[in-house]
Amino acid sequence: MVTCPKCNKRLADGSKFCDECGTAISEKRFCTNCGTLIPADAAFCQQCGAALATSLVAEQPIDDVPSSEEVAPVALEVSDNVEESVTEESVDEELSSVAEEPEEETVSEAKSASVVIPSATEKKPFPVKALLLGFAGVAVLAALVVAACLLLFGGNVQNNYALYMKDGELFFNNLKGGDKSWQISDDLFTTEISDSTLANIGKNMASLVVMSKDGDYVFYPDKIDYNASGYTLYYRPVDSSEEDAVKIDVDISSYSVNESATVVTYLKGEDDNLYQYDLKSDTKEKIGSNVSGFAISKDGSILYYMTNDSDFYCKKSGEDKEKLVSSLESVEYVTKDFKTVYYVKEDSLYKHTLGEDRVKVGNNVYRVLAIYDTGEIYYLSQVTQELYLKDYVVDDMLAADSAMEMPVRPDVPYSWNYLTYDEYLVAYNEYLTAYDAYLLEYEAYQAKQNRDYLRSSLDGRKIEYTKNTLYYFNEDEKLLVAEDFVYSSYDYTCAQDAAVIVYDARGAVEIATVNLSEIESVYTVETMINEALSASSAKYVAINGKAEAIRGETQISGLVLSEDGSEIYYIDNIAEGKDYGELYCIEIKDSVASPAKLYDSDVYLSVNFVDDGKLAYFKDYKNGNGDLYVNGEKVAYDVSSVECYYDKIYFFTDWNSEKKYGTLKCFEDGKVVKIADDVYDWFVLPNGEVLYLYDFSTTYYTGELYLWDDGSSEKLDDDVCCIVRYDNGYDE
Repeated sequence: MVTCPKCNKRLADGSKFCDECGTAISEKRFCTNCGTLIPADAAFCQQCGAALATSLVAEQPIDDVPSSEEVAPVALEVSDNVEESVTEESVDEELSSVAEEPEEETVSEAKSASVVIPSATEKKPFPVKALLLGFAGVAVLAALVVAACLLLFGGNVQNNYALYMKDGELFFNNLKGGDKSWQISDDLFTTEISDSTLANIGKNMASLVVMSKDGDYVFYPDKIDYNASGYTLYYRPVDSSEEDAVKIDVDISSYSVNESATVVTYLKGEDDNLYQYDLKSDTKEKIGSNVSGFAISKDGSILYYMTNDSDFYCKKSGEDKEKLVSSLESVEYVTKDFKTVYYVKEDSLYKHTLGEDRVKVGNNVYRVLAIYDTGEIYYLSQVTQELYLKDYVVDDMLAADSAMEMPVRPDVPYSWNYLTYDEYLVAYNEYLTAYDAYLLEYEAYQAKQNRDYLRSSLDGRKIEYTKNTLYYFNEDEKLLVAEDFVYSSYDYTCAQDAAVIVYDARGAVEIATVNLSEIESVYTVETMINEALSASSAKYVAINGKAEAIRGETQISGLVLSEDGSEIYYIDNIAEGKDYGELYCIEIKDSVASPAKLYDSDVYLSVNFVDDGKLAYFKDYKNGNGDLYVNGEKVAYDVSSVECYYDKIYFFTDWNSEKKYGTLKCFEDGKVVKIADDVYDWFVLPNGEVLYLYDFSTTYYTGELYLWDDGSSEKLDDDVCCIVRYDNGYDE
């Protein structure tokens, strides 16, 4: 069953429109990265931009968030001890495409924080959830085309290096001065691929390439055939181009490397077998079969995995695997120490700490919204009510209709039955009067028949109304926060580091009654009830389970919540037909929300935090460009995208949508510095240097690769297809 997002009626699976209110219904699923409800067939999340994999387990966000030129999301911190796996997804159509249409302009994807353009709403992901991150894959190049994940395991990489694609192969440069780039792959693609598809694949190649934390080894696929079920995985040291690559295994669909780069955990084959490979001994061990997903701690000491039969296992290093639970519905959260896992089984939420008995947190759990390492939880329960239409109709005509009989039609007089014409004329006039009266009586009788039909139609007719109830739980208490929580991806947001949630909720629903004589059809009653059920909601903020309303003059828009839960910003007083309004701020201190204060005026309906303490927004936003403001101060004009690295804000100006490049600039300490003109793509290295592609041809899909360092640029290579981004340790 699906639920109409407007009137909450339960509809049959596959419904395209609500048969109550007419709202268009699209099939939805939850983004595994940020938890947003999105179309089931979407290749990327419309909210955070993450590439999507089909999973039997994950329904909540993981962590790293890629960005795009159209929608530039905010990337959040990865839990320190969680080792994510590189996944592969199926999009054979894009792989086989030979279209020469240029791709949308790109911006850097690694650990960035960005202003959404031009979307007017933004929700941040929660901390790590649904941590079965390695998924069984089917098409070998799927992840290369759609996975926009980053290099997820090199967060503390101290070495700065360039990784890019050229001539269909992977190239590496350690940027140590004087060293030339060298090719690390031998035959990356065994199948011929068009230049445009290759460029698109390359932009997301980081989803399959991992650099060890110490920067000594690179793990990567090679000899890829997208008709196969998986890829061949290799690794090699990066300090020598002479050493041969070491093959780990073939037919791999996803993998993960531990923090010390001693063990690789991976899924392979059509049987979804789970293996661990030891680099020192060059041996592998089979862990399980029929595995749908896995998660492993960064030190590799604790491995969780789930089978396609919904059995959930834990394996510690040097110990046998242990089945924790069967018939699991979903894994919701794993704590930073990886010793406690929260999961849902039979609509109940459990907390399971290794070595202890599991503890039931709540029953009738429909959706978990946020879990924190403090043990605080926000979750929804769902109850469906049956509202019978007859209860909201007053039968004001029942007595009259019960006494009414079908009228008898008067007989027509004929002249031959009368002696004189005058007698016939009198009789005929009497007939006309009687017939007029008959018509009125018959019209009333027809109305009575219609009411009888309405009575019959109303009898037993009902509307199912689903009500979501928001609860807050900690180790000491369970609180009811909201009785009619409006559940959709754009109606709530949770802080990452504190138990603060901003959401929409409805008050008590009051449904009026209507007289039977005033309605024309059952649909009239259904519409009346549905309109009452979908009455306007109000915004609230709950702090540690205690809620209070956020007052707005108009429909609040562009609301954002800081990661630490200390600030809320939103747009209000939006004039009809306008896309700007007044920006307000609510501060939260000692679990108390302050009254809203006016922060700025004429602000475009897209506001976001680009870093802790840095609020970015636009004014005079038109045709994808606007004046950029940071913390209330104007930074630049004609800005088209914004991202933040190492307390510096990077953005494009003078963007050329036809040629797909613009002027890249950096803002720091109140100053704007131009990096380069005609930049197509770029990436910030851990030391603050910037790799960028210059003079990129959307015909040949190649450009010149440069390295920018504090005002000067050095050319690294020609004919570069794309920069392969990696985790630059921004959140460390």
